[in-house]
Amino acid sequence: MTASMIAIPVRFVGLKLATVDKDSYEEIAQGVEVVCRTRRGLRIERPEFGVRSMVFDEIPANVSLEHVERAILDGEPRATVIVDDDPSALAAMILSIGVEVLEDENG
Repeated sequence: MTASMIAIPVRFVGLKLATVDKDSYEEIAQGVEVVCRTRRGLRIERPEFGVRSMVFDEIPANVSLEHVERAILDGEPRATVIVDDDPSALAAMILSIGVEVLEDENG
């Protein structure tokens, strides 16, 4: 039997908390989302968790996606990050993160 984890964001389904299966696509995707939505330094017990602010007036001129990639790998080690550098002007203004779960040889 697969263990269940509380879904994030926390929500109710009827009178029960919504859950997701442990190590499922949904749980891993939620982990990536939590990392990306958490501003670095917000968690006192793990100040390195999360990403630097991506608010336009706070982005340093030399910002790259490397810090986002590193934050995801550190915060959700089950995820694999593939950075797709799209040179279009519109793509440079938008950070889009997709999650794909690849099954290993064990299933």
